[in-house]
Amino acid sequence: MIKIIDDWYIESESNPVNYIVRRGKQRLDKKGSNRDRVYGYYSSMAKAVKAVRDNFIAEEFKDGSTSLSTALSRISEIDAEFVKIMERVTA
Repeated sequence: MIKIIDDWYIESESNPVNYIVRRGKQRLDKKGSNRDRVYGYYSSMAKAVKAVRDNFIAEEFKDGSTSLSTALSRISEIDAEFVKIMERVTA
């Protein structure tokens, strides 16, 4: 498991290589399978991190309303966080 931000994380699989975006606390069922929701399967770590970013922003604004300037300001803050994450991923 690769923790990205808050409770968002990525799992990796081999054969074929997949990066699975999930959100949650890694809850396991009785058989040991992960029960957290899958948000998508990606062929690269960078694509998976971008998907986390996109979903993270969508979740940020799903409840309530805000002004455009406030939303854009928050998105800029989130983007700055993800730039740092991507620098670590691609370094």
